[in-house]
Amino acid sequence: MKHLLFVFLCCVFSGYPLPLSAEVNTNMSLNDLYTHLLSDELYPIDKTTVGHSPAYYALRGFYAFQHVQFEFQRSTDEFWDKRYLNGGDTLIVNKGIAFENCHFPEVFWFLFRSMVFNETISFVQTDNIRFKFKDCVFKGPVQLRIGTMGQFMEFENCVFERGFEILEGAQLAEFLLFKNCTFRYQEDFIKDPKVHKDQYNIGEILPCPRYFYFANNTQELDCTFLQCAFLPVKDTSGPYFFYIDLSHSMFKSLEFTNCSIEVPINLSFISVANQFKLFATSLRSIAAEAMNINSSNAKIDWDNFKGYKLQVTTNDKKFVGGKGVIHDKYLFETLISTYALLYQSYKEQGNRLSANSCYVEWKDLESAYLKERLMIQPDINTWFSWFMDVFLRFFCDYGTNPFKSLVWSFIVMGIFTVLYFILLWNHDTTEHQDIRFILHTFGSYFTADKSFIDIANQLSSYKEENNGQALRSYILDNKSNLPLYYTLFSLRMSMRRIHFPLYRIYVYADKIFGLWKEASELKKKVIQSIIGIWLFTLMLKVLIIRIFDAFTMSLNSFSTLGYGELPANEWVRYLTIIEGFIGWFLLSIFSVALISQIIQ
Repeated sequence: MKHLLFVFLCCVFSGYPLPLSAEVNTNMSLNDLYTHLLSDELYPIDKTTVGHSPAYYALRGFYAFQHVQFEFQRSTDEFWDKRYLNGGDTLIVNKGIAFENCHFPEVFWFLFRSMVFNETISFVQTDNIRFKFKDCVFKGPVQLRIGTMGQFMEFENCVFERGFEILEGAQLAEFLLFKNCTFRYQEDFIKDPKVHKDQYNIGEILPCPRYFYFANNTQELDCTFLQCAFLPVKDTSGPYFFYIDLSHSMFKSLEFTNCSIEVPINLSFISVANQFKLFATSLRSIAAEAMNINSSNAKIDWDNFKGYKLQVTTNDKKFVGGKGVIHDKYLFETLISTYALLYQSYKEQGNRLSANSCYVEWKDLESAYLKERLMIQPDINTWFSWFMDVFLRFFCDYGTNPFKSLVWSFIVMGIFTVLYFILLWNHDTTEHQDIRFILHTFGSYFTADKSFIDIANQLSSYKEENNGQALRSYILDNKSNLPLYYTLFSLRMSMRRIHFPLYRIYVYADKIFGLWKEASELKKKVIQSIIGIWLFTLMLKVLIIRIFDAFTMSLNSFSTLGYGELPANEWVRYLTIIEGFIGWFLLSIFSVALISQIIQ
């Protein structure tokens, strides 16, 4: 048999029984163990129980197994193996259980399924613990206390309502696994803890144990949480502060995967020899000061930390992060060291995206701290550092986002393009001269009784140069002696502005519409629409050219501090100087940010 089921059963018990001694210095089979658990035997709550944590927490009494050597008998105990595999009715244990100086077999696993433990379970100076729990509910605390030397404990689909603790001096050599478990706290118990305080005698025993506590563990083991949920305590008005405490402990590996942790978690000063994994897990807040982890082998999802969830703990065990640390230099520097640790881990893994996101939040926190320092004690160096942080955050996310600086470069060029477009719109250019002549020419159709052919001739002769006519005559007279490419290219250069196909359009228009004064009302409306569309197209062409000219001038000024070939009046000249200086600065930032990312 590979596994052994060790099960606690008892009937519902009310009131305290007559005094009864626990088993001392004896061997016990599982069958004998069940016999005791099914009875009403209880260890009395009296002066002889002082120092027993079950006696402190148990409300109905408890049973203590002391100096018991457990053994396995296949003929009577194999039934419980099958029950673990196949399931069974829920079994309820209504009394606290204590194992003190007990010894479990080294070759069997103890299996528990479908059980409800209404009181505490405590192990003290007990060895060879190899326990598996499935579909169980723990309404009292589960504690491994001083001297306990176990091998492993595994919990699946279990619920913990008053915490799990491995106290100082207790160790598990192999692993601790929680799969699909829920940790929550009884709100009624928090408001009115029911404990036997007269049983207290050594150390501090909290009325409300921690959510999860792993105190100063020096024995490396694998600790894993898979699909677990740590639910928050809704009523926080009481004196108790609930969080997960794994600080100052050593692990072979530590894993949180697909978990929901809605209470603070303290991982300060932990040491993880192999892999630290925190992935697809939602966090409320986490303290991770001075973690010693294998950075190259860590699987840490930055999405779990972003939003100032990285925090530090104060002397009174409170978690503080974000802008809450900028008033205290020690807390600020401690928190910054945590960001630096994660940032270095991401860089060693080549995870540039997470490293950049971590660095941005780190620098945001630094900016807030510098601003706070300026309010307390103004200083030019502090002011300059703060100003540069703000500036670099705005334009390139502290050098982690060269694309952002490139976007801002185009935004600046766009703003100056609009300014140049407005200031240079009335400047007399070839396009303005052309559109004025065209407007004047088409206007003569309405006022001077000119035909479309007359308009075509005027447009054709506009700025026609004599050397153009002479060139055309020369080509036509000597084309038999000239190369073909020379003839084709030169004829194109000497063409009239209104060439033959377009000229024919004016001829057809004249035949269709005739003179303005002779046209009917319908024809006049059509002529007005056609000429209006044509003139609008020409105006749009001029507008596009002017926008392109303004952008070209802006791009030239931004990138080279030059004026190019576009004319500039006095105000525009000053604008180009300003834009050139801004461009020099932004392009420098872009270059540095780009090189930094390329190197990474």
